[in-house]
Amino acid sequence: MDKQYALAVLLVMLGVGLAISDDGPFMVGLGVGVAIMGSVWVALRLAREMRRG
Repeated sequence: MDKQYALAVLLVMLGVGLAISDDGPFMVGLGVGVAIMGSVWVALRLAREMRRG
């Protein structure tokens, strides 16, 4: 596994953890944003690899 994939997966897991926490709306919004950022990162990396072949 590439280090960038590992970091992106950790970001997604961190975001999901923050989103389901009961620490207030700011932390939930932060968690959703971090999870989306990690998911987009993985999607872009996969798209780049598929173009290369």
